[in-house]
Amino acid sequence: MDLSESAQDYLEAIIELESGDAPVRVAALAERLEVSRPAVVAALRRLAGRGLVRHERYAHVTLTEAGRTAARQVAGRHRLLVRFLSELLGVGAQAAEADACRMEHALSVGTMRRMVRFLDFAADPEGAARCRDRFERFLATGKRCECGGRRESC
Repeated sequence: MDLSESAQDYLEAIIELESGDAPVRVAALAERLEVSRPAVVAALRRLAGRGLVRHERYAHVTLTEAGRTAARQVAGRHRLLVRFLSELLGVGAQAAEADACRMEHALSVGTMRRMVRFLDFAADPEGAARCRDRFERFLATGKRCECGGRRESC
């Protein structure tokens, strides 16, 4: 399903707010997304028209099964990007969150699959740490390791 960045942001916010104790309300979405309540209501109408949410005036918001599937995909892309940026590139948590929010809408499915595979490849904690250390050294010196990665100290 082809969704705008805004629609993706709403679905992601709804699924995140659902994980709390209280039902998802328009006011909570407005606060989370830093938009007005009328803007939230308009967006919910559009999402409901596409069969992604259920919302009646003055009632809480729920995701349909299709909406939940789409929201999980968006949230999964976001988590993957945060992990990639923070664990492999060493980007700080706050910057990784902000950058992931912008990137999650732009990357193709194929690129996301490659990132998943790369993260699986780098999942070995020692290997990921060594890779990150080499990268940090390269950033600091501009020089690559000459051993081809055969030494622990590289």
